[in-house]
Amino acid sequence: MLHQDVLGQRPRGLWPSEGSVGQAIIHPLAQAGISWIASDEEVLSRSLGAALRGPDGAPFDPATLYSAYQVEDAGQRLAILFRDRGLADLIGFRYQSWQPLDAVRDLIGRLHNIHDALGSAASNHIVPLILDGENCWEFYVNNGQDFLAALYDQLSHDDDIRCVTVSEFLAEHPPQRTLPRLASGSWIGGTFDVWIGEPAQNVAWDYLARTRNDLANWEGGDLAVLEQAWEQIYIAEGSDWFWWFFSGNDPKPERGFDRQFRTHLANVYTLMGAPVPPYLSEPILR
Repeated sequence: MLHQDVLGQRPRGLWPSEGSVGQAIIHPLAQAGISWIASDEEVLSRSLGAALRGPDGAPFDPATLYSAYQVEDAGQRLAILFRDRGLADLIGFRYQSWQPLDAVRDLIGRLHNIHDALGSAASNHIVPLILDGENCWEFYVNNGQDFLAALYDQLSHDDDIRCVTVSEFLAEHPPQRTLPRLASGSWIGGTFDVWIGEPAQNVAWDYLARTRNDLANWEGGDLAVLEQAWEQIYIAEGSDWFWWFFSGNDPKPERGFDRQFRTHLANVYTLMGAPVPPYLSEPILR
């Protein structure tokens, strides 16, 4: 495993692709040795069946959002944390147009407000800062280095804020709250609407499922060929393909991703020495 080869230990936690979670993933992840996962606050809201924030955007109860939870399925347990959407969006989309030091002061101020709202129990809570890090830094001055350096410097000298890994926090503060059931959803609206449901998306998922099943049932080829074929499947399972098949993200007329997606599926049949299904030569988006 690459994580173990590079860092010397197996991963203990996971931000699933697009923060996508659901009750069904608890058992296999726990069996694989994962002890915690993270998702978006909207998934927590849907899991609890209650709104987390008031009209002013402030949490009704900060302890509800900034706590670790336990989820269980078929006798397997995981800890789960939920990111503060507002803080993530500030870093991801707004601070890029600010002066770095002003942005850092604003973020630190917000963290202090959360600390104060939690009161004497603040040390028992965690504020996960989770975002698509590959998307935002190119829009920052100096690729975000000035912002990050100032942020780390101020955090290192702050008496009220302690930087920890999730595993460190959970070792000191095991989850005291339990979710009876984990709602299914992603970081966008707490649903999967951006990833599945529209005609083009559903066709793409169908093509992927057919190809995967055909490979799983294939009995020929040596191990090296089989590994190459599965690599093509793994590439096609990436979430970004289905993001672009969503009508709201359609990059028309530049739809090269459509052709690339189908090419990866076609490669599976080529590696198996089987005819490529004709439908893989036709665009999914029309």
